[in-house]
Amino acid sequence: MSAIPIAHIPSRTPTSKARAITRTDPFYDGLWQVGAIAAWMSVDQAKRAEAAGLGRIPKWVLGDYDEALGRLQKRGQLWQAALRLLANVNAYRTLTVEQLAFISGDNRAMSPQAHLVRDMFTLGLVDIGTYQRPMGAPPHAHRTKLIRPSRSSAFHDLILPHMTYPEWATTTGAHPWSASSRYDRHNALVAEIIARAAEFLPIGAVVGERFADVANLAYTSIGDEPPRGLQRAADAVLLREDGARLAIELTASTGKNFTDKVAKWVQLFGNRRWDDTGLHVVFVIAGNAEATEGHHSAASDLSRVRRDISRALRDWRAPAHDPAKFRISVVQWQDWFPGPGLVDSSFLTLRVQRPTGQNADDPWESVDLLDPRQVPTPTNEDLPRSLDMLAVQRFQPSWLAEGRTPPNIHEMRKATSPLRRLTVNKTVTKTGLPVKPRFYPEGMGPPQLPMRLRTKLSGH
Repeated sequence: MSAIPIAHIPSRTPTSKARAITRTDPFYDGLWQVGAIAAWMSVDQAKRAEAAGLGRIPKWVLGDYDEALGRLQKRGQLWQAALRLLANVNAYRTLTVEQLAFISGDNRAMSPQAHLVRDMFTLGLVDIGTYQRPMGAPPHAHRTKLIRPSRSSAFHDLILPHMTYPEWATTTGAHPWSASSRYDRHNALVAEIIARAAEFLPIGAVVGERFADVANLAYTSIGDEPPRGLQRAADAVLLREDGARLAIELTASTGKNFTDKVAKWVQLFGNRRWDDTGLHVVFVIAGNAEATEGHHSAASDLSRVRRDISRALRDWRAPAHDPAKFRISVVQWQDWFPGPGLVDSSFLTLRVQRPTGQNADDPWESVDLLDPRQVPTPTNEDLPRSLDMLAVQRFQPSWLAEGRTPPNIHEMRKATSPLRRLTVNKTVTKTGLPVKPRFYPEGMGPPQLPMRLRTKLSGH
């Protein structure tokens, strides 16, 4: 393994103003000087604090509500940009402004002069977070602000009523709007893995936590009914071109909750075949950056994670023909990213440690997850087709969607998973025409022209 300066790694998006070489490193650059939680404000909280004389809201953060709503209601370029921003915030839960700009492909998210993020905050669609630091904010602090979905009703009041069916399906992934999963440092680190994987790796797609639920990955997306009560989710998923799904589970510590999580993954693998789901999980250990300076601490974290995995493999016996040990692995953050501005060559192949070696005393061996000779292609031929479905999702980086054959969402009657082609209604009437779709999300009516395109001549 060897550390490579990020600037020396070929980028799939060399013209992006928010590519990895320009972004603040959320692990090494001292953003989390105080804990792992940011200081957040919603637009209502900010206004109340300002009215109480507790401070002034920066102009780049808050604008005029009526002006922001007017720009949105024009349903032009800003409307499409807003849907893409909301899709990314919904999919990845919490991102820095730089990460959001990179994954969405819209550099306006980083500009204090642009209306995009400011309008979304002003309208109550997103919250803005600031790192808690004893030092003063740097001049470019707006680039490292955090963005997350707001718990307000703004999405349902201002966005949903005006969306066409395709806009809804490609913005929300056919899931209800949600503002859950508020883990600031954790989510920002996961978003950084997603961004770097999308920029540097030969993968087919990325998926954030919102659509990485186990019921979706292991059941719904391959056409099976999940068991009741299955509500767990991975933090992210990287999809290979052959459809294999590499689930990311990031952890900063170990304990009973982590032990239970490992056991549940091993149990899942005992019930779901690799060739059906193509599902592999890698635990990424990401303790505090300062702890990486003490080798003993980092080594202890790795040792504990290995111990929990080994124990779960002993407790949950998997079928001999499809052992779970081939589908679970571990890596430390500093193995892939050894320092600020550095990427290890092992990240470029997603090298991890897997308990499949021949040494009974130390079975952990290095495996490259992107190498189909070491992690075989699953036999389920439907898995690669999910890349086409993901290509239409607005949270998918545009360069990963190039060259795909996306489905015609107008023909679909039931949206259950952004990883699976939606069911096409093939029922026909006596005239030979297809029946109108019967599935409408969250009370929406049948597909029709959006309000901005309707005229008296259209008949609507």
